[in-house]
Amino acid sequence: MLAVGALVLESSADILPSRGIVGPITLGRTFLIFALIALVAAGARGGEFRTGLDVPIAVLVLATGISTYQHPGDGAALRFLLTAVAFYYVTVGLFRLDAEAKVALPLLALVAVSIPTAVGLSQLSQHVPTTFYRCGLFTPVDSDRLLPGLQIRAIGTFTNPNLLAAYLLLLAPFAALAAGAARRYGARTAVGGLAALAYVGVLITFSRAALAAVFVSLGLAALALLARRPRWQRLSSAAWPALAVTAAGLLVAGLSGALGHVSGRGQAFSLAIRALHGHLTTGVGPRRAGAVMTALGHTNPPYSHTHNLWLNWLVETGMVGFAAIALITVLGLVAAARTAVAGFPLGVAGLAALSGFYVMSLVDNPASAERVSLSFWFVLGLVMADTCPGRLSPRPAATAVPDVAEVFEAAELSESAAAAADGVAVSADLVASGRAIPAGWQPSGGRQPSRVQPGDDGLSAPPTIPIARRPRGQKTAHHGRYERPDRRQRPDWHERRP
Repeated sequence: MLAVGALVLESSADILPSRGIVGPITLGRTFLIFALIALVAAGARGGEFRTGLDVPIAVLVLATGISTYQHPGDGAALRFLLTAVAFYYVTVGLFRLDAEAKVALPLLALVAVSIPTAVGLSQLSQHVPTTFYRCGLFTPVDSDRLLPGLQIRAIGTFTNPNLLAAYLLLLAPFAALAAGAARRYGARTAVGGLAALAYVGVLITFSRAALAAVFVSLGLAALALLARRPRWQRLSSAAWPALAVTAAGLLVAGLSGALGHVSGRGQAFSLAIRALHGHLTTGVGPRRAGAVMTALGHTNPPYSHTHNLWLNWLVETGMVGFAAIALITVLGLVAAARTAVAGFPLGVAGLAALSGFYVMSLVDNPASAERVSLSFWFVLGLVMADTCPGRLSPRPAATAVPDVAEVFEAAELSESAAAAADGVAVSADLVASGRAIPAGWQPSGGRQPSRVQPGDDGLSAPPTIPIARRPRGQKTAHHGRYERPDRRQRPDWHERRP
């Protein structure tokens, strides 16, 4: 859990050094190695790591390896992909093996989204130059300094407003689970306010694609929640095929360049298609799409990617890599939708996160940044953790990880049981030693002791009530605070009956 938390915070605030400790082994990769060892030592076996995405993930790694071999370089892209895949499997194994890990997830996501959101709000309120501005409401302007009439676009802890928006779209739905886990109104209000602030962070980036992604993700999450109600089942059953056809049409439009002309990315998409000529099998090499596109005639500013997630994989790794990432996209959404309809909170949050991220990836490629890509594989692991090993169907109720609120309730019940057990032990010790219970005392919890039944010859206090006095060195799960009862309502129950 510590390794997962460290890597999530790394994706939020870039807290881990990127320089290798020994060769390419960085501190983050060291955490993953120790996490895998700890999971195996705790009893995790192959079944805890198997998911329905194993085959396309293996094909994606293989396609990246072949493209790296065909176009030699430093191999950093392949090493990062292996790191992200290892993070994916560590997340799956952790949340299948340890049910209490789900309790820490919403709080971890809440902290992760709060850091860049707070920094972005500070940039907006303190007028910190970010080199990304807007004219009007959503017209982007790039400038070295803040000119009159321009408004600041927040970038948070990232280098681009779109990266901040994509990151918040991935983790904000999981941060919202923390509000549902809070058991008191005040805590629920405070935590829910922080989770809502993450969506405010999306808005202050003033990204048109991110705004559309927010509406799509929230709409799909609401549809998944309504699908469990009998009144809305028929409508939701008809909506899912329509949504699937719409998503397929948007993907085709993005690859063909039609969506690029609408979004202002037409030139980038045209250059990407030209860069693909002669490299359809193995691509132009990992992380080389932008350089090839820039060499084709666009130098101001130079490109770093194709501004489309799937088109970027097609240009860099060829048809095999494109087929693998397309399968990961479709199967991940199907798994999230099925677990969400089955009532799993992680499925609802995962469906909202993945759908919003994919909508934004139609006109941009935020996964080209390592921190955003790491968050994507983390979210994908959370979604697949609630599925059966090697399949896309939800896990049975008997083996599924319990809800966050259920874990909190079970923890409270276990504490109550432990306190009652301690009270039994203390009462038995006092009865055996002949000590009497202080006259007129009862627990502060308001539990009333039962009356003495005819024939009892001993203390009338029930043995399940913790006693105020206890032998020295005896530990209990409570603080032993008691108050006097109302004698008008209860007789002197501590006295022996004649």
